[in-house]
Amino acid sequence: MDHHRKGQKPFIERSKAEWLVENAPKLWQYSDKGSGIIWKIHQKGTKGLNCEAGGRQLKYYSVRYNGKYYYCHHVVWTLFNGLIPERKIIDHLDRNGHNNKIENLQIKTSSENGHNKSANGVSQYKGISWFDRDKKWLARLGTKDGFIFLGYHNTQLEAALIWDQAAKKAGRKKEDMNFPELY
Repeated sequence: MDHHRKGQKPFIERSKAEWLVENAPKLWQYSDKGSGIIWKIHQKGTKGLNCEAGGRQLKYYSVRYNGKYYYCHHVVWTLFNGLIPERKIIDHLDRNGHNNKIENLQIKTSSENGHNKSANGVSQYKGISWFDRDKKWLARLGTKDGFIFLGYHNTQLEAALIWDQAAKKAGRKKEDMNFPELY
């Protein structure tokens, strides 16, 4: 179900996006808790009306209806904004795929979303990874042309602050920073 698997496109299928526009408001309503949606209808296998819809998967919540799975963040976005634009991704601003509060969701291109990823997923910060040989944190900024090396640092925090400075100079948006409150 993870849309980042090799060979799969990172955006919602057009047919699913269109189906959600027509059907999501009939089936679910927004909740700022858990998966982000609750059932408006009685669905077999659930606790009933007004109960949380969907289940927590490894990266995201997903909900099943008529044998098809939908990411709950897609449902939440659609309930508030309508059709997800073609070839766009719903990004979790805080990088927590289980936080489906509407204020945490933003529409992005696949390229913009790729800037959120840390170099190898080791650090809690964007653009930071552990360099085991030197026992230091490596900071590097991804660009359309590759990576810009930003040095080795003693702490994740130091590396993340350097990354933010470089990202700002590169024209990144405030909400894409590790510490948006500083910009």
